[in-house]
Amino acid sequence: MISKLPREFHKFQRHCYYLRRILKDTQTCLDEINTAAIFPDEKLKSEVLTPAVLERLTSILECHPALIVLGQSHHAKATLVNAIFGELTLAPDVSPISWLRFTYKASEGRRIVSSDRHNISRQKNLYEERLYSILDVEINHPLLKNGFQLIVPPDNEGAATFQNVLSHVLPLFLYAIEEDKLQDKNIHELRELKQQFPELPVFFICTSASTQELTESEQHQLQCLHGGDIDNKLLGLIQQLATIGYLHLEAEERNMTTRPCCGQFSVVSDFLDGLHKLDQLEYFVRGCLKSQLVQVSNILNDIHSECLQRFILSAFDMAREIQITPRRIQYAQDKEADLYKSLMVIAGEKQKEMAQVIELMLQDMRDSLIQIATEYKYQGDNEEVKSPQAVLVATSEIQHLVLTKLSSAVALELVQSMACLQKTFVGTLQRCLESLEKNYDQEKNLSASDAVKQILSAAYNIKLTTSSTSSLLHSFLVRLRKIFHTFQFPWNGTRIDAEWKKRVATEMLDSLSAARLAKSISTQFREKIRSSHEAFLSALRSLENHYTGHLEKTEEQRIAIRKYYTLDLLALLWKVHPCVI
Repeated sequence: MISKLPREFHKFQRHCYYLRRILKDTQTCLDEINTAAIFPDEKLKSEVLTPAVLERLTSILECHPALIVLGQSHHAKATLVNAIFGELTLAPDVSPISWLRFTYKASEGRRIVSSDRHNISRQKNLYEERLYSILDVEINHPLLKNGFQLIVPPDNEGAATFQNVLSHVLPLFLYAIEEDKLQDKNIHELRELKQQFPELPVFFICTSASTQELTESEQHQLQCLHGGDIDNKLLGLIQQLATIGYLHLEAEERNMTTRPCCGQFSVVSDFLDGLHKLDQLEYFVRGCLKSQLVQVSNILNDIHSECLQRFILSAFDMAREIQITPRRIQYAQDKEADLYKSLMVIAGEKQKEMAQVIELMLQDMRDSLIQIATEYKYQGDNEEVKSPQAVLVATSEIQHLVLTKLSSAVALELVQSMACLQKTFVGTLQRCLESLEKNYDQEKNLSASDAVKQILSAAYNIKLTTSSTSSLLHSFLVRLRKIFHTFQFPWNGTRIDAEWKKRVATEMLDSLSAARLAKSISTQFREKIRSSHEAFLSALRSLENHYTGHLEKTEEQRIAIRKYYTLDLLALLWKVHPCVI
């Protein structure tokens, strides 16, 4: 009656072998991609082929299908098993206490193998354990070839234990019905089965039927569902199955769910009103097996599509990097050169303007500088100092204090004059350099971005001394004063008080030459800028050498993605589709 079932199982095994080979080739391709470091910051294989996905694929491809015969009673199950095998295989009047697993035996006859032991803990009580056994019954029947199995659970076996026993097979559930309605224990068993396997359909087969009346509208719906050939005696039974959630009363909804659409294929539960139509079991089995193949194909398709999507984005990023990086380096070099030239113009050609600014600053800050010098705390204040060297040290400290304050003011004024240059050059240039240096190890050398910062901070590093800021006459008088102090007699002591500090600061300010001060500042400024400019060029050459090798490797990876890995995944993607046709 079901002579075509072995062919369906053989076809399923052939497709599983084909999909297993595709999965293996996919894993090999992903391993090669990880080894080649195409995505250095990502583990492509572990991200697209997660343990959960791999477990789902293995649960279908590595497991043999098995018919799981359930029923209202052992008599109903035995009747269905004997009808499937076409011979008296299971005695209907003797109910076994263990699971029965029918497998293939090449020779004639029947053999019962020692039972396998499974320790199964019931969910209702984790502290109670029962010992369940599975008896392997080997018979010579063409239906059991290719690793196919038929499993019969014992009566009153809860569906909670099915997950453990059926973990290594691909279950196809059949439910034998011999009464005109479902008993409470049958309804409880079916609800529990639906809770344990919500996505798997059940094929209900009526081995015998009796009368049961429904309303005319319900009879019309159910007759439309099954083509009008369902006996009215079974309509109440179908109504119960629909209430549980296994059958749908609307024929249109049922037809839509069994039709493949948009790469999806699902099979719903069905009802067979007699064993004389048992050949329809082939369509149910074919649909269930095809649904499993479609699931595997969709998972593999998602894996390949995800990889190809990443390839497209990576190839675009690589091509952009190859084109943009040399332009960024050239842009940074040009912008820094413009900045360097502009600063050198400020330091050289505007020296006269700088002298005028310094002259005005000296006039504005004169009183405040003298006040700061007067309030300066010197060790031994208001005490008479007789040592000429101590007088010279005190004088130098006052002069250093005045020049330090003046240097800070001049540097601030100079930096403010460079504010327009910072707005013009610094923002974009700094971002460009930071982007280039993001993945580059400087090895403790000065980076290009730091060199640019040094160029901009050159004004803060200016130091003024008395020899570089005072007039020539004042320098000559200072030297004479030093010589005179070396011949100072012991009774000619000097008091370092506020008046003395004020006089020293006043003489210091009077001796300052704005022209020489501007010249000294310009000279120091140019030297600082030139030194930072040379450091920038050195860092940029090192950065360019790094990216020369990096871009060559990136180009090789881009070619490998385009010519090898993409083609391999496309070939695997196209191989998946014939399995579901």
